[in-house]
Amino acid sequence: MHKHIHVQVTRAILYMNPDQENLSVHDRNTEFERMLQNQPPSLLGDSHFVLTQARVAKLGAVDVVVQCIETENPAVIMATLRLAVTLLEGGNLQV
Repeated sequence: MHKHIHVQVTRAILYMNPDQENLSVHDRNTEFERMLQNQPPSLLGDSHFVLTQARVAKLGAVDVVVQCIETENPAVIMATLRLAVTLLEGGNLQV
């Protein structure tokens, strides 16, 4: 699998909040569409979203950003920048 796909999947996790049980399939699909259109997540500022940002960052997403940004592949660079923005979206100080 290509590296940019891995970065995109990590970003999708932030949007779709897989461990938030009260989100319906429709909600998750809506969030996925927002991600594809590069719109901020609907849950931006929600305490659960802030915790998800921090958890994904702590699990290695920041390391992924640092490592992948140095590539010469434009698709990887763009996916990496989008992941970085999503991690920091809303001014998350924990990230």
